[in-house]
Order: sequence, then C-alpha cells, then structure tokens
Amino acid sequence: MKVRVLGSIREVDRRAWDSLVGDDPVFRHGWFRALERARLDLAEPRHLLLEVDGAVAGIVPCFLQHSDPHATLIRRLLGRAADFASERALVAYSPLSQRSEWFLRADVDRVEALTLVRECMDSLCREERIWIAGWPFRSHSHSDPGSIALRSSGFCTGFLAPSAVWSNAGYASFDAYLHTLKSRGRRRYRAIRNELNRVRRANVEIDDRPLHSACAAELARLHAVHYREHNPARDCALGAEFFDALQSELGDTARLHGAYDESGLATYSIVLTSPTRWHMFLSGDRDHESAHRDKIHFTLNYYFPMQCAIESKVARLDYGLSTYAAKMWRGCSLEPVSFAVRAPSPMLQVGLRGLSALVDRWYQHKHRGFAHEGPPLAASDTI
Repeated sequence: MKVRVLGSIREVDRRAWDSLVGDDPVFRHGWFRALERARLDLAEPRHLLLEVDGAVAGIVPCFLQHSDPHATLIRRLLGRAADFASERALVAYSPLSQRSEWFLRADVDRVEALTLVRECMDSLCREERIWIAGWPFRSHSHSDPGSIALRSSGFCTGFLAPSAVWSNAGYASFDAYLHTLKSRGRRRYRAIRNELNRVRRANVEIDDRPLHSACAAELARLHAVHYREHNPARDCALGAEFFDALQSELGDTARLHGAYDESGLATYSIVLTSPTRWHMFLSGDRDHESAHRDKIHFTLNYYFPMQCAIESKVARLDYGLSTYAAKMWRGCSLEPVSFAVRAPSPMLQVGLRGLSALVDRWYQHKHRGFAHEGPPLAASDTI
C-alpha cells in the first residue's frame, strides 16, 4: 500500500472516489470540485489517496487550511492567542461543513492505513513548514474501529463540541413527527404549531427546487444579509462565484428550499442531498427581521426539510455545531465530536499533549449544559 498526495480533486477518477465515499454529500467528488472552482481562500487541497496495486483503497480528504468562517483548527486550540501564531494547518476535513472523515475499503487494515497517513502528514508538515496536523471534527466513540486505529497513530485528542443530528425514525408523515414532539411536552408542541401557523399567514410560498434554478448573484446577496446579522465582526460571506460553482458542479443534488413573496425569493436554505443523508448547509434572507418575525427561517431550516426528508425516506439530517437549544427543541439529538491533533516534531508533540488536555477541559466546561450520547474522549488518551 502507498499514499499519493493530490493537489486537486481532478487528479482522481470521480467514480473511484465516490464509490468509496458513498452517500455523504460533503465528501463527494462534486463538492470538492465546486470548492476548487470557486477558488475560496480557505484551504488548498492535499488529499491523501491510498492505493493498492494501482487501485484506490482509501481516501483522506485533506487541506492546507488558511482560514475558515467557523474558526481554524489552530484558533480552536489557542483561541485569541492564535492572533500571534500562523493559522496554517494540515487538516483532514471538508471545508465549510464542520466534519472530518476518512474512507477505506473493507479489506484494508485500518492500523496500517493510519500509520501511512500519519507518516505522510508528518512529511507534508515538514515540507510546507506547518507545525500541526489534525482532524478537528471527528465524530466517534472508543469502540468504533476507526477510533481504535486512530488511537494507535499518535494523535492527541480531546472533546470539541456536540453536533446536532435529526434522525428520521420511520415517520409515516410530518404530523407523526409533530406528535412525537407533543409527547415530550404540550408547551413545545403548541409553540411549534404556532410557528407553522405564522408562516401560513405570512403570504409566502415555500417550495423545493434545484439550486441551479436560482440566480447566483441573488443567492450571494441574501446570504450576505444573513451572514452579517450573525457575524457582524467578520467579513467572510460567500460571493456569487461560490454559488455559481455549486450550481455547475452539484446539479440537482444541491436543493434550494425557498420562501417566495410577490417580489421573488425572500428567504432560503440550501441543502446538500444524497439518498440517505442531507447536509443543512447555508441560509440567506432579504430581510432578516421579517424572516424571524414570521418564523420563516425556522420553517425553512427545520420543518420543511424534515417534511421533505420524511416523504423521501431520508434517514438523517446533519445540522452541525452551535444553536443546540433550538435544534434540540425541534427534535434533534446530539452526538459527541472530538478533535485529534499531531505535531511532526517530538518536542512540539509533548507540548501539544498538554495543550490538548487544557482545550479538552475548556470545551467540556463550555458545553456542560448539553447532553450527548456516549462519553467524550479524554484528553489523556491518544488516538
């Protein structure tokens, strides 16, 4: 087995890549092609391709990370102290998705594969003068085979945050889903019914259509309004070229859930879809105040996609990190997410182990109010 470093997703056959990745929409070939085409100043591809006898046997999507609207790996570890350090890092993740993953053929030995990956990461870090590599959004438990393999590969770890997931429990209808919320508390059920009624009285039409049916410049303009409302101190809103890339590369798998009034598109949510799993991706508002006053934002991000998922028999909607109370209120559960980091220098690795322990305790404290399934990884462990 050998590892090949890819400077572009276009260096590997689409069918070979997607056959290994499966249905996860933020790791498929088209998603990475869209990121490259948009030329975002977030990260440069350094994908690791494991090959056996010339055939693709494993994939670790990796990037040389420069910035990220959600915070870089180094900023997550150092907080404000990152202002005095380079934020460049070699990161195994999918940009803009808050997810890290790796994919192997069933016949490939995980420990051997991760050993090769670790060695390749160390080599890349030395070549590009990067002091840290990591997996910042790795969801797993101690018993997961991937976790067992990672623990043997010299990564320092810690708990990062819970991630929200909505699971389709085989609901026969959207009303059946609402009934489960009623069983958890009539106050919650009445509040959600009130939100749905507010939208019905708002004189908007809500539908699902392919993303490529909309104007990229308009999507960018509405996204900027939404982004500035939630991130007033940052200027990382995505431009029209990004939406144009999504439209060109993802086809019908990128969906636009939109609310339309007499003037056109007023509020939207973008969903990256696959037959079994959807990624709740991005929002935009013409008028942020009215979108929240009339509860349109909540319908487009929760109730409408949940209804569509039930009708399409989709098993899972990924909602990611943050705003946990709102997501749990509407039926999402939380899964633990951990970070795994490594430095190519033995001296730095010792310091990183102590830093990881501090970061672990901080995030455990920060998210102590939210329950999650299974214990988070302890910082004293290595994976």
